[in-house]
Amino acid sequence: GLKVERLPFINGFHVTDPYQELRPGLYCVGATILNQVYGEVRGPWTVDLERDYERLRSLAPLLAVNGGDAAANPALSSLVTPAQRSHALQRFLALRLARLCYVLRVRHPDAVIGSSVFIYRLSEQEVHGATEGSLKEWSLLVTRASGSP
Repeated sequence: GLKVERLPFINGFHVTDPYQELRPGLYCVGATILNQVYGEVRGPWTVDLERDYERLRSLAPLLAVNGGDAAANPALSSLVTPAQRSHALQRFLALRLARLCYVLRVRHPDAVIGSSVFIYRLSEQEVHGATEGSLKEWSLLVTRASGSP
Protein backbone atom coordinates (compact mmCIF):
# COMPACT_ATOMS: atom_id res chain seq x y z
CA GLY A 1 0.00 0.00 0.00
CA LEU A 2 3.00 2.32 -0.17
CA LYS A 3 3.21 4.82 -3.00
CA VAL A 4 6.84 4.58 -4.10
CA GLU A 5 8.98 5.74 -6.98
CA ARG A 6 12.08 3.87 -8.02
CA LEU A 7 15.31 5.80 -8.29
CA PRO A 8 17.29 5.19 -11.47
CA PHE A 9 19.56 2.22 -10.99
CA ILE A 10 22.13 0.20 -12.81
CA ASN A 11 20.58 -2.89 -14.28
CA GLY A 12 21.14 -5.60 -16.83
CA PHE A 13 17.48 -5.69 -17.79
CA HIS A 14 17.66 -2.62 -20.05
CA VAL A 15 14.64 -1.12 -18.34
CA THR A 16 14.24 2.49 -19.37
CA ASP A 17 14.48 4.80 -16.40
CA PRO A 18 11.76 7.41 -16.69
CA TYR A 19 12.70 10.93 -15.74
CA GLN A 20 11.18 12.00 -12.46
CA GLU A 21 11.57 14.99 -10.23
CA LEU A 22 13.07 14.11 -6.88
CA ARG A 23 10.90 15.23 -3.99
CA PRO A 24 11.21 15.42 -0.22
CA GLY A 25 10.35 12.22 1.61
CA LEU A 26 11.77 8.84 2.53
CA TYR A 27 14.60 7.46 0.44
CA CYS A 28 15.53 3.78 0.80
CA VAL A 29 18.91 3.19 -0.79
CA GLY A 30 20.77 -0.10 -0.97
CA ALA A 31 24.45 -0.16 -0.05
CA THR A 32 25.66 -0.94 -3.59
CA ILE A 33 23.70 1.98 -5.07
CA LEU A 34 24.71 4.28 -2.21
CA ASN A 35 28.37 3.50 -2.90
CA GLN A 36 27.89 3.51 -6.68
CA VAL A 37 29.53 0.09 -6.88
CA TYR A 38 28.15 -0.61 -10.36
CA GLY A 39 27.53 2.98 -11.38
CA GLU A 40 29.34 4.78 -14.15
CA VAL A 41 30.22 7.62 -11.75
CA ARG A 42 32.60 6.43 -9.05
CA GLY A 43 35.08 8.15 -6.81
CA PRO A 44 35.09 11.79 -5.79
CA TRP A 45 32.79 14.40 -7.33
CA THR A 46 35.00 16.45 -9.65
CA VAL A 47 34.74 19.78 -11.43
CA ASP A 48 34.46 17.90 -14.76
CA LEU A 49 31.55 15.81 -13.45
CA GLU A 50 29.86 18.98 -12.19
CA ARG A 51 30.27 20.68 -15.59
CA ASP A 52 28.77 17.66 -17.34
CA TYR A 53 25.93 17.53 -14.80
CA GLU A 54 25.15 21.26 -15.14
CA ARG A 55 25.05 20.98 -18.94
CA LEU A 56 22.75 17.97 -18.86
CA ARG A 57 20.63 19.40 -16.06
CA SER A 58 19.77 22.34 -18.29
CA LEU A 59 18.54 19.85 -20.93
CA ALA A 60 16.72 17.51 -18.52
CA PRO A 61 13.31 19.22 -18.70
CA LEU A 62 13.43 18.99 -22.50
CA LEU A 63 14.59 15.38 -22.38
CA ALA A 64 11.80 14.53 -19.94
CA VAL A 65 8.94 15.88 -22.07
CA ASN A 66 7.17 12.85 -23.53
CA GLY A 67 10.19 10.69 -22.89
CA GLY A 68 12.34 12.91 -25.08
CA ASP A 69 10.12 12.42 -28.12
CA ALA A 70 11.36 14.98 -30.66
CA ALA A 71 8.03 15.02 -32.52
CA ALA A 72 6.28 16.07 -29.31
CA ASN A 73 8.99 18.61 -28.52
CA PRO A 74 10.54 20.27 -31.62
CA ALA A 75 12.84 22.43 -29.44
CA LEU A 76 14.59 19.24 -28.40
CA SER A 77 15.51 18.34 -31.99
CA SER A 78 17.56 21.49 -32.36
CA LEU A 79 19.64 20.62 -29.28
CA VAL A 80 20.32 16.90 -29.53
CA THR A 81 19.89 14.17 -32.13
CA PRO A 82 17.53 11.25 -31.45
CA ALA A 83 20.55 9.01 -30.85
CA GLN A 84 21.91 11.45 -28.25
CA ARG A 85 18.64 11.91 -26.34
CA SER A 86 18.56 8.55 -24.63
CA HIS A 87 22.24 8.67 -23.76
CA ALA A 88 21.95 12.24 -22.46
CA LEU A 89 19.00 11.39 -20.23
CA GLN A 90 20.67 8.25 -18.87
CA ARG A 91 23.89 10.18 -18.21
CA PHE A 92 21.96 12.95 -16.43
CA LEU A 93 20.14 10.41 -14.24
CA ALA A 94 23.42 8.65 -13.40
CA LEU A 95 25.11 11.94 -12.48
CA ARG A 96 22.12 13.13 -10.44
CA LEU A 97 22.03 9.84 -8.52
CA ALA A 98 25.80 9.97 -7.92
CA ARG A 99 25.53 13.58 -6.68
CA LEU A 100 22.71 12.60 -4.32
CA CYS A 101 24.52 9.48 -3.09
CA TYR A 102 27.65 11.47 -2.36
CA VAL A 103 25.64 13.57 0.10
CA LEU A 104 23.89 10.55 1.57
CA ARG A 105 27.17 8.69 2.16
CA VAL A 106 28.35 11.42 4.53
CA ARG A 107 24.94 11.89 6.17
CA HIS A 108 23.86 9.66 9.05
CA PRO A 109 20.91 7.51 7.92
CA ASP A 110 17.65 7.80 9.84
CA ALA A 111 17.38 4.01 9.93
CA VAL A 112 19.06 0.90 8.55
CA ILE A 113 17.26 -2.27 7.49
CA GLY A 114 19.42 -5.34 7.85
CA SER A 115 22.84 -3.99 7.18
CA SER A 116 22.40 -2.97 3.57
CA VAL A 117 19.35 -0.71 3.14
CA PHE A 118 19.77 2.83 4.39
CA ILE A 119 16.73 5.01 5.06
CA TYR A 120 16.90 8.80 4.80
CA ARG A 121 14.13 11.31 5.41
CA LEU A 122 15.07 14.18 3.12
CA SER A 123 13.68 17.68 3.35
CA GLU A 124 12.96 19.84 0.33
CA GLN A 125 16.12 21.81 1.13
CA GLU A 126 18.25 18.64 1.21
CA VAL A 127 16.85 17.28 -2.06
CA HIS A 128 17.33 20.65 -3.73
CA GLY A 129 20.88 21.09 -2.40
CA ALA A 130 21.89 17.56 -3.38
CA THR A 131 20.44 17.60 -6.89
CA GLU A 132 19.53 21.12 -8.03
CA GLY A 133 21.72 23.42 -6.00
CA SER A 134 24.86 25.10 -7.22
CA LEU A 135 28.21 23.49 -6.53
CA LYS A 136 28.59 25.86 -3.58
CA GLU A 137 25.17 24.87 -2.15
CA TRP A 138 26.00 21.19 -2.70
CA SER A 139 29.38 21.58 -0.97
CA LEU A 140 27.78 23.28 2.03
CA LEU A 141 25.22 20.47 2.26
CA VAL A 142 28.01 17.87 2.17
CA THR A 143 29.86 19.75 4.92
CA ARG A 144 26.72 20.00 7.12
CA ALA A 145 25.78 16.35 6.47
CA SER A 146 29.23 15.17 7.50
CA GLY A 147 29.03 17.12 10.75
CA SER A 148 32.09 19.17 9.85
CA PRO A 149 32.24 22.78 11.08
